[in-house]
This record gives sequence, C-alpha cells and structure tokens, in this order.
Amino acid sequence: MTRRPTVVASTVALAAVALALVIVASASLTGGGVVLAGGLALAWGLIGPVPGSRRWLVDAGSLATFAGVVVSGLEGALVEPTLVATVCTVVAWDLAGSAIDLGDQLGREADTRRLEGVHAVSSVLVGLATMAIGYGTFVSAADGQPVAAVALLLLAGTLATIALGIRRSWRG
Repeated sequence: MTRRPTVVASTVALAAVALALVIVASASLTGGGVVLAGGLALAWGLIGPVPGSRRWLVDAGSLATFAGVVVSGLEGALVEPTLVATVCTVVAWDLAGSAIDLGDQLGREADTRRLEGVHAVSSVLVGLATMAIGYGTFVSAADGQPVAAVALLLLAGTLATIALGIRRSWRG
C-alpha cells in the first residue's frame, strides 16, 4: 500500500492555493510572494518525498498562504477578493490534511474519489456560507471601515480554526 496523499483532494487543494495566489498577486506583490512561498510549501507537503513532515509542511504552507492574504488586505485589497482568497486558503488546508489522512489510512490506491468529492464540495459550501455571513456583517456594521479591519477579523477566524484543529498530530 502506498501511503501518500490521495490524488483528488490534493489536486483540489493545489487548485485552491493557485486561485488564492492569483487573487492576492493581482492586488499585492508582497502578499503574492508570501502566498507563493506558502503554496510551494503546501505543494511539497503533498507531492514531495517527505512522509515524516507532510502535515507540518501543509500546516506551515497554509499559514504562510493566509499571511499573504492578510498582507494583501492590509495593503488595501478589496474586501470581496480578500474573503475569497481566505476561503481558498482554508479549503486548501482542509483538503490537504484530508488527503494526507486518507493516504495514510487507506493508501493512495483506494478508490476514494466519491468521499473526496463530497468533502471538497462540503468544504467549499461551508467556506462560502461563512464568507457570506462575514461579508454581510461587514457591510451592515462596518460602513466605511478600512479593509484592514476585515483582514484582522479574518486573522481572528483563522486563529480560531487553528485552535479547533490543534489536536491533529503532525506525525505521519
């Protein structure tokens, strides 16, 4: 059995990071560079020959990707693309972790396409619903607040997400 991350979830995670990179780089070169570095770390965790540190690379890459999104927001990116890039980052982190877990438990050869597809769609829908609620709150309450306020709100949400997932082990 090949204990490597599964293909479908890995592919969707990498596509989500790529979308975040395009969104952030169009607004901020500095943020785009940070997202690129994070995306490369995440990709290396999924496709590189590093079984003992896959989880660590995915987590660190996702955190760096999110830092690039925050930098972009602080540099004045529009709220809507910043929220979409944040959802892409969280979806990438979630699916990359799932790809690693499924690969470790069932092996890469197992037919997990349906499971991975449902997980991907669910992650995207939860992310979009969260984005809609956050954006609605911003529009109704902020009325003229800077994008930096949204970036800091997103940072708080990410820290809460990390706190909820802190029990996951980085060991392979």
